[in-house]
Amino acid sequence: MLAFWQEALHYAPREPAKGGWMVLRDPDGRGPNVSLNQVPRKNSVRSKE
Repeated sequence: MLAFWQEALHYAPREPAKGGWMVLRDPDGRGPNVSLNQVPRKNSVRSKE
């Protein structure tokens, strides 16, 4: 996910990731910061029986 948003927005990490959090910043200083939080993947698909 981090690589996707970095490429899509052309943003750079503000500082190294800590505890699953990463903040991306606009290198030109014009756009807002984007915060990403790593969470466990949950399967939301339920089987119909």
